[in-house]
Amino acid sequence: MEKIPKNHSTFCVAPWVEVMLSTESLLFPCCISQPIKDEKGKPYNLVEDYWNGYGLKEVKKNYWLVQKLRNVIGAIMMNL
Repeated sequence: MEKIPKNHSTFCVAPWVEVMLSTESLLFPCCISQPIKDEKGKPYNLVEDYWNGYGLKEVKKNYWLVQKLRNVIGAIMMNL
């Protein structure tokens, strides 16, 4: 399986539709991310707490900001 380059422009829906669980019982928003932690910096133990928690909301918010920034940069580059 090929790795996706770091400068890819794809959109991953995983943080909105699934939860990744490691063998150490850590919860991840997608297969290439770090474990999500709560506002106190501790890993979530329950999927329900993770799904409705601060950490995942922040990941989703930041993901949207990055996507918007990529779109703006792309538009600027096309007009140069």
